[in-house]
Amino acid sequence: MLIAALYGNREVLLGIEQLLNSFAEVETVFVFDSFQSVRDFLNRYDVDLIFIDADDSITDWRYLVQKFEEVNHKTKIVLLSSNADQSVRAYEAGVFDYLMKPVKKRQLTRVLQKALR
Repeated sequence: MLIAALYGNREVLLGIEQLLNSFAEVETVFVFDSFQSVRDFLNRYDVDLIFIDADDSITDWRYLVQKFEEVNHKTKIVLLSSNADQSVRAYEAGVFDYLMKPVKKRQLTRVLQKALR
């Protein structure tokens, strides 16, 4: 079972939250729109995956990746973006995976299978 967190604009992440909740492998999904809130949550709880909306970030997503890894280096980070140019930079920054928006169920299936290995 996986625990997932979403970080970014709640309205944008609503569809992804619903998709994640449709998977039997996903135990719980938490949505955060404040960096401090998600960081505090990661400090207290084990989270398997965190999805970061790179398009909505007030703060540069590379900074967020670095800070989230400092809190818990075991949490796998998945970057979400509508900009394909971000993908190479995302992998260079060490993210677990990268998904193009709008996120499709088959994309999440692939990520979840990879996370469960």
